[in-house]
Amino acid sequence: MATGHPRAGVGPSPAGRCVVGLCGGIGAGKSTGSALLRAWGAEVCDVDALGHAVLGPGQPALQQVVHRFGPGVVDANGSLDRRALGALVFSDPEQLAALNAIAHPPMVAALDVRLATWRQAKASPAVFVVDAALLFDMGLDRRCDETLAVTAQPAVQVARLAASRGLDLAEAKVRVAAQAAVALWDRRATTVIDNNGTLGEFAATLAGWWRELARRHDLALTDPDRPT
Repeated sequence: MATGHPRAGVGPSPAGRCVVGLCGGIGAGKSTGSALLRAWGAEVCDVDALGHAVLGPGQPALQQVVHRFGPGVVDANGSLDRRALGALVFSDPEQLAALNAIAHPPMVAALDVRLATWRQAKASPAVFVVDAALLFDMGLDRRCDETLAVTAQPAVQVARLAASRGLDLAEAKVRVAAQAAVALWDRRATTVIDNNGTLGEFAATLAGWWRELARRHDLALTDPDRPT
């Protein structure tokens, strides 16, 4: 079910363009939503992928992470061992905050470069999606004209996470519980979509939101029901 109402962001996009912030708790279906929006013609910037880049081998942020958390968070090839790091931070809010303080600034800088390129290119898609689990925590909503949150019941999130990432239920519950800010999204996002049902139900609700987005912002968007 989609809820919410239009709420303008800071610094509206040029006519015929719109920046949408997409967030969602782990296992809620944000990535599925992102893939659908990309298929319908949006340009999607995966902020988590930016995080992978800024924490890549040889990057200053990775060196800071190793200094803060120890050599055990990198593998023999010098790459970040995300599972080892996750075991340290997801059950400890202070450790998670320390990681975010290192990783978030270069991620935001990289996003701003992508946004500037999109705004300047005449042939850019009408919609730019900022796909970020921590959209509000990182202040990225201030770069958006609209925000869309995908949510699900914790039990649904845990089951999906365990199935998709091969985690045991206890570990999956810890990761879901670490995202306490999710409870605030229904009061901060322009629109909230509850994704507790089937993929078809979710896609239909998202498609309805997409059409409404086109009407609200006078955007020339592909209809989800028509093949591209």
